[in-house]
Amino acid sequence: MSGPGDFLASIVFPVWSVVAALLGTCGVLAGMLVTAWNSRRQLRIQLEQQSAENRIARVQSLRREVYMEASAAMAHSLSSLLQLADSTRDFHEAAERFARDFAAIGKIHVVATAETLDALLAFTRELGNAQAELSLARIPIAALQKQIDLGAATGDELVRAIGAQARAKIDFAELVMTWTRRLASKVPPALVAIRRELDIPLEEQAYQQAFERSWAQTEASMRVLLEKTRSESR
Repeated sequence: MSGPGDFLASIVFPVWSVVAALLGTCGVLAGMLVTAWNSRRQLRIQLEQQSAENRIARVQSLRREVYMEASAAMAHSLSSLLQLADSTRDFHEAAERFARDFAAIGKIHVVATAETLDALLAFTRELGNAQAELSLARIPIAALQKQIDLGAATGDELVRAIGAQARAKIDFAELVMTWTRRLASKVPPALVAIRRELDIPLEEQAYQQAFERSWAQTEASMRVLLEKTRSESR
């Protein structure tokens, strides 16, 4: 005959077996939930990282496109300014070229950091000042040319008008060179800032010195030609 202990054991042991099974199941479920939560968390982090990397890549791609165009526009504007040393060139055509260069450089407002923006705006401000002063400096040359073309001056007066125009053209060429030199000095800081943003490092001082040497040679050649023209016009 079974005693109370046997009866209690017959109840407790099955109950504990069920509880142990439930606890084991709960542990497995908890482990699965933790694993799933961690997987979702890792996936979310990965997606956020990919999204950030894609955004950075898009921005850098846009910056490269804008900065390459802006760099080309700076070089083009310097070339256009030097061409104006020949005062017979159409200034309206040059003004249109400058407007296109301004537009190309102006795109930097969309993508540039404050440092790069400041450097490029320093260039465009100088370019605008050069365009304004040179447009005024051409007026006397154009007036003398009109006087010559219309035959308003004859004899000695015509000779004086032609001589005055030749001197005015030389003075204008010198003014163009001065402005080109001032404008060129704004190029190295702008290009260094652009390269820094594009993660293409460049030692600024070394580049500045190389640029100065190259420009000094160009300027020296131009001044030799200018002085030769001046002596021939006397």
